[in-house]
Amino acid sequence: MRDDANNGGRDAGAIRGADGAVGSVPDGGEPKDAGPDVTTPVCGSGNANACDGIPSGWEPVGYLPGSANCGTGYDAGPTMVTDPTGGSCGCDCRGKSPQENQCPGNIRMSRWDGDPYTAACTSDFTGNDEFSQGCSDLQPRTIHHFRAIPQPANPVFGCSNGSCSGSKDTSTLTTATVRICTSAVSECRLALCAQPHACIVRDGDRSCPSGYTEKHLLGTGADITCGNCTGCSYSATCSTSVKLYTGNNCTGTNDSVDVDGGCNPVIGQDASSPKTYQALYYENKFQTGGYDASAAAPVRSVTGALRTVCCKP
Repeated sequence: MRDDANNGGRDAGAIRGADGAVGSVPDGGEPKDAGPDVTTPVCGSGNANACDGIPSGWEPVGYLPGSANCGTGYDAGPTMVTDPTGGSCGCDCRGKSPQENQCPGNIRMSRWDGDPYTAACTSDFTGNDEFSQGCSDLQPRTIHHFRAIPQPANPVFGCSNGSCSGSKDTSTLTTATVRICTSAVSECRLALCAQPHACIVRDGDRSCPSGYTEKHLLGTGADITCGNCTGCSYSATCSTSVKLYTGNNCTGTNDSVDVDGGCNPVIGQDASSPKTYQALYYENKFQTGGYDASAAAPVRSVTGALRTVCCKP
C-alpha cells in the first residue's frame, strides 16, 4: 500500500478520458464527477493493431473521475479512490495528567555547618544523608546552615529513549474518487488503446511498464500511518520544602530551609541562642509540567483491493 504520488510529474488528481481530456479533483475537497467532455472513446474508433503493444497481464482501460458514465459497450468497474491527502499525526505522550510521583521521593542532605557566622557547609552530615518524604528523626544537633539538594523530576510514563508512540487522526483525510471502465468488446478495446494518453490496468500495486509512465494506485479506502514521535522530553516544576523541628517526631517549633542545592541559612535559627533540632520534615509536590515531542509526518496510502492504472504521458 503506497501513497499514490508516483504520477510521472503530472498534475495531481488529473484523470484521463477520451482524447486525453482531463478532469480535476481539488486537493482536500470533494471529487468532481466527470463532465460531458471526459468520457470513454466511441467503440470502433481504433485501428486493428492499436492494442498490439500492451504488456502481458495488463488490460486497456478508461480512467474517469468521480462516478462517471462509462458509455455504451463498456463495463463500469466499482468506484475507487486515489490520491489521499490530509490526515495528521500526534504524540501519545502529550497531554498526560500530572501524577504525584513525578516529583522525587527522596531529597539529599549533603553537608551542614554548626557555625552561625559561616556558610561553608563543609562538615559531613552525620547519619543518613538522604531522606524520604515525611518526618525523619535526627540525632539532636545545632544547625545554622544546610545544603538540601533536590532531585530531578521523575516521569513515570511517556518518553522512552527520547521517543513516544505516534497517534493518527484521519478526520481530515480525503481522496479523489475515480471509475475505471473496461470492455470485452474488441472494437471498444481497440478504441481505448488508440487514445493518445491510453491507460492500462492490473490488479495489485505494480510498477508501470515502459511507455506508461503516469501511475495511479487505486484502492477501496485510504489510511495513514504514523511513526514514533521524536525529541520527546519531560519537564516539571516541583514545590520542595524542608523544615527542621526542635522535638522528635516533628513536634515543637520548626524552622525552614531553602531547597536549591546551595548552602543556605536555617530561616529562624537564632545565633545568640541557637536551637537544637531533632527531626526533619520533607515534602515535594508536583506543580506544573508535562511532555513535549515532535510528531512524524503522516504516510498516506490507499487500502483494500488495490489496482494500478498506468497511462501514457
